[in-house]
Amino acid sequence: MSTSREDEATESTTDADLSPEPREDQVDDGTTGAPQTGADFVQGSRPQALPRGGGVFSPESLSLTGLLLLLPVLVGGRLLERVAWFGVGSGTAEAAQLAVLRSELLITGTIAGLAVLLASVSLFTGDDRTRAWARWAASAVVIAGVVSLLMCVVAFVGIV
Repeated sequence: MSTSREDEATESTTDADLSPEPREDQVDDGTTGAPQTGADFVQGSRPQALPRGGGVFSPESLSLTGLLLLLPVLVGGRLLERVAWFGVGSGTAEAAQLAVLRSELLITGTIAGLAVLLASVSLFTGDDRTRAWARWAASAVVIAGVVSLLMCVVAFVGIV
């Protein structure tokens, strides 16, 4: 009596049924300890990668730095006042105040531009291991920073 698999095969059995490799349509129940390679794809989720360690120039720290730089520009409220007065309205400034107003808008625009630059670097250096809150914060800083920068330009050009 032979115990080989070829002897047990019937005429309806094909070579694919006798091969030792598992077929793609066979489901691994997880009892063998082997990971399911296609389970993440079938469930529609990305494979979970461990977040990398932070550092001074990590995407997380760059997005936080951009957010901290942009907060005074957004919270100060003077930018909206300057845009409303000089950009939209027909406000005029006294000769003694021109230098102060221009330097204020120049500094505000520079800080907003630096925040956008840091957040952009954070977005470009990030990968799939970057934490989601860092990508969201960097995206928000880029959008709000570009709007603030445009507002600074409008107010700076409108100063007469």
